[in-house]
Amino acid sequence: MNDISKAFELLAVGMITVFTILTLVFLLGRFIILIVNRYLPEAPVVLKKSADSVSSISKKHIAAITAVVSKVTMGKGHPSHIEKIKK
Repeated sequence: MNDISKAFELLAVGMITVFTILTLVFLLGRFIILIVNRYLPEAPVVLKKSADSVSSISKKHIAAITAVVSKVTMGKGHPSHIEKIKK
């Protein structure tokens, strides 16, 4: 009976330790994200327009892609580079 109680005690200590460490990692991650988002806002992205990309992709397609990305990411995402895949 002594071995079983020692095993359950070790199991409980291990589970509590893992839960505590994972909780601390989660809270520390949320805190870092909060601080970074508050004090280091994302700089606006300027799309570089090259002669190649402008001629190969129509303005309607660029508008559609931008609208889809904005809708899917709920306004938080913006395309930084659109490139036509050559087959």
